[in-house]
Amino acid sequence: MQQRNDQWLWKRNNERVVLAIQMSNHSWASDTRDLSSQLTLKQMNLATIEQIHESKAGREPALSPGQLAYVINAVAFTCQSPSNFYGLNLIDALKHQLNGSRVPSGAFLNHYEYGLSVLALCNSNAHVQANYVDVLLRGMRSDYTHRFGSGACRPFELSIFDLLL
Repeated sequence: MQQRNDQWLWKRNNERVVLAIQMSNHSWASDTRDLSSQLTLKQMNLATIEQIHESKAGREPALSPGQLAYVINAVAFTCQSPSNFYGLNLIDALKHQLNGSRVPSGAFLNHYEYGLSVLALCNSNAHVQANYVDVLLRGMRSDYTHRFGSGACRPFELSIFDLLL
């Protein structure tokens, strides 16, 4: 927490930090005795909205599916609505990136990012299409031996199936 800057944000990956804090302390976002959590959430939200609008205007790169998945998880875990995030539907934006994507190619760099995106849908109680699960299953069957870190995705991907059952 001491590494926040004067705008109550971290240098980068604010949604990841907020998600980690909220997952380790479930009352952090709703603690009315310490308004620093509320200020941090508002600043994260404003930074996210600004990046989305800047990308639509062509001044910033669009959020990658992985970044968007972290934002959706942080929003959902802090009891905000990712389907109505200040008038933006983050769920639809992520589903748009998931539809027709091949892994690893297109918008998704690897199976981890794809799995993280599907998990974000699960965590926000959004509908997960069967073809998303098919892509995960194909990825689990593929050879991970030459892809750094991909083998670690298997337990992660299996937890998604547990959520879907």
